[in-house]
Amino acid sequence: MEWLQAVLAALAACWLASKLLRWARTLWQLSRLPHPRMGLLGCTEMMMDQDHISQIFTRFANQLGGIFYVRVLHVPMVIVADPALWQAALAPGTDLPKAPTVYGTIDQMTSPGGRHPNLLGHGSHSGYWRLVRKGVAPAFSPRNIRAEFPHVLELTEQLSEVLYRAGPQQYLDLDNLLQRESLDVIARIGFAQDFGTITAYRPQPPPPQQPLLQPDTAGAAAAVAGSRGGDAAGRQRGSGRGGGGDSTSGTGGGGGAIDANIFAVMQGAGAEVVARLSNPLRFLLRHITADGRRGERDLRDMQGRMRLLLAGIQARGPPADTDTSIAAHLLRLRDPSTGKPLGDERLAAEIGLFFFAGFETTGHTMAWTLFLLAQHPEAEAKVCAELDALGLLVTPSRPHPRRLEYKDLSRLRCLGMESMRLVPVSGGTMRVSPDKPLVLGGHTIPAGVEILLAVHGLMNCERYWDRPTEFLPERWEEPQAEYWLGGTSSKPGAARGASASSAEGFEMLEDEEALAAGLDATRPPKRFLPFAAGLRNCIGQNLAKMNVHATLAVLLSRFSFQLPPELMGPGALWDLHANRLTMQPKDGLPMRCIPRPGSSSDEGRTA
Repeated sequence: MEWLQAVLAALAACWLASKLLRWARTLWQLSRLPHPRMGLLGCTEMMMDQDHISQIFTRFANQLGGIFYVRVLHVPMVIVADPALWQAALAPGTDLPKAPTVYGTIDQMTSPGGRHPNLLGHGSHSGYWRLVRKGVAPAFSPRNIRAEFPHVLELTEQLSEVLYRAGPQQYLDLDNLLQRESLDVIARIGFAQDFGTITAYRPQPPPPQQPLLQPDTAGAAAAVAGSRGGDAAGRQRGSGRGGGGDSTSGTGGGGGAIDANIFAVMQGAGAEVVARLSNPLRFLLRHITADGRRGERDLRDMQGRMRLLLAGIQARGPPADTDTSIAAHLLRLRDPSTGKPLGDERLAAEIGLFFFAGFETTGHTMAWTLFLLAQHPEAEAKVCAELDALGLLVTPSRPHPRRLEYKDLSRLRCLGMESMRLVPVSGGTMRVSPDKPLVLGGHTIPAGVEILLAVHGLMNCERYWDRPTEFLPERWEEPQAEYWLGGTSSKPGAARGASASSAEGFEMLEDEEALAAGLDATRPPKRFLPFAAGLRNCIGQNLAKMNVHATLAVLLSRFSFQLPPELMGPGALWDLHANRLTMQPKDGLPMRCIPRPGSSSDEGRTA
């Protein structure tokens, strides 16, 4: 037996030596790329300030160029922020696979233990990805999204009512409320469900006995008190819960006991995913530590509710031919190998993904837009001028403006684009070099190395933008501003194959058009890609665009939004920013919602 032990030990030593040799060779090859100074532990700055990792990458891109490598402990990573290299990396012939370290963890959110990978993590060459992507994409076609516009208006009316009831003196967590609105929109449009999370919102009362706080500060602290969690673990995980409690009297129309508490459930599940991404050992210890067990319960709670929602949908019977919802398209999918419908676990996982991928990102986008407009009154004035010119703004002489119409959305040029550039809610998309070395921008990336296509770096690097750290909505008045022409600012008429019109703004794309967007070889590469590009672009971007434009247009036509004094300074964005899978306000976004002159709690509404 001694000889067997010696052989096994020798084999283990050889295996370990080969791994170390491969790792050393990979680092040696990557050392030829530009890189910041790193010590034995790698780039410790990234570990010390995880809330600003995206900004750190952008600073490195300013210093080192659009492609460089970093290392955290033993793990190397290549960062790409160059528009031309983005275009090359996302081209159909390259189509880098998703990194399992990230997307495998997200799979744990939508199915127990991640047993059923969802659409997000599957490779685009897999039959399953093609089945779901092609099968569900019609739900997001411009025609179908336009037909759902009245639902967004109705839910925005509910949100307006919450703001009117609170009054202009009370701080509300607008990030929390706008996530609720986005969640209710997805539920209503995608699954014919009424979650009721908007109307269930209850502002936190001001905390008692705070004599050292000014009234403004006390109110703002109360608005976000719930988002800090009730214990240290909750604060560390950044759950973002609250900023207002829930009244769980919401109903789940169409079967299935889904109540308004689903909002807190989904946020808890998302917080657990963030915690597992930050600490890979957490998954292994999920049944051992108290915090791990609580996080596992959050995930199982969300998964159970998605199965309950699926059961309610299935109880309605087969979808009608005219049903264009996400739910209907999922139910119509057939496994090509068996010809049978997808199993319930897979369907429930995809349902969970559509909620998770949509409600946080859209809600944070709207919240950041209101934050930036509140910090820049001159930009808000331009938005108001657009709304006024369209007859949509509440004024003393027009207390009851006309109702927003779908065609108005394309006329609102000052909404959304600059906030999505300055504070993109997605930090990037994590890919991995394929089985053989990848040559990108003249640099060889060894097989198996993770590659981050850095969204913040792409849209905030001073190599590709003029004054990138400033909030300048007027930059989108420049023709084809979303393209990079080799300088820091687009020049009128310089884009090959481009018209003289201003940036694309609110534009709905068919799925085939979206798959090719940003990769047109006859045009310069895009430097503005908040929804990514190529085969793995955001499938729900049409719904997100419509919701963002419509909701912000209605809210800004009726209210101005005021930040507490401590969030008005030039460093407020940095202090507020947190990188938690999505880029979000760290502890909520307290704002006063002040009805515009001419409106009151009983006026300013459209019939």
